[in-house]
Amino acid sequence: MKLETVRENTHVRLRDALELCVQGPKGLSNKAYFLSSYFYRRLAICELLIEARSDRFAAFLSKSAQARRHFLKLVAQGQSADPEFICASRNFPFVDALAAGQLELAVELARLSPDHHAPDVEHEDDFLLHRFIQRFTLSLCVREAFDFSSMLQRWQQVIGWTFDPYMRACQALLDKDVAELNEGLRDAATERQKSFEEEKQQPVPQDKRLTEGFIFMNGLAFLRLAELQNMPVQREYPTIPKFARIPLGMPMPPENSWMSPELGVPQ
Repeated sequence: MKLETVRENTHVRLRDALELCVQGPKGLSNKAYFLSSYFYRRLAICELLIEARSDRFAAFLSKSAQARRHFLKLVAQGQSADPEFICASRNFPFVDALAAGQLELAVELARLSPDHHAPDVEHEDDFLLHRFIQRFTLSLCVREAFDFSSMLQRWQQVIGWTFDPYMRACQALLDKDVAELNEGLRDAATERQKSFEEEKQQPVPQDKRLTEGFIFMNGLAFLRLAELQNMPVQREYPTIPKFARIPLGMPMPPENSWMSPELGVPQ
């Protein structure tokens, strides 16, 4: 499969998901909002890898986050939703907002994201990773205090003697330790690449392998948080090319433009 084919297929699936967001039954629309963000992320990566269009990469990532914000606001207003679609570790559009340099949008998503582990639908270490970066964003951008030491202690209890490069990277952000952050990100990128390359009982789908396999989105979020602390990070890391590093202050598509794929996206 070629990346151009992935992009074409993603456009079709995105339009179907967006239609369900508006017209589908609540159960289906919950999943549709999740898929809309997911396909916007995939489109963003396609634009980056095929055309080297950082501007379109940023715009589609912003739309991913906008769709997620709309959905979480509906949930906050009382719309019922399956925990699978609202748990903190599935809030990848928050990472998209950080990577796109849309800090206000990232703050909104962090505040709307659940502050508790949902054991039936997510692993606790996954929850702790995502909630850490959400809480750390709030601490940096709006000065919300939080006890990160207790969170890291719980994380260590959960994983036991297992080494977790993400936890190393989180500690490095707290300590403003660039060397440790570099090692943590390299190790996380290596483990991640192995997961894409290994043939398991349920191998990674080819369209995901061709897109997210080449762009380390969580890594982009960590680098953004490091930049916000003026840490002198490297220009590039494994699967984090410099042209994926979006500067702060990029224009964001209009608030409701997520409802139409090309609205507000640079041509």
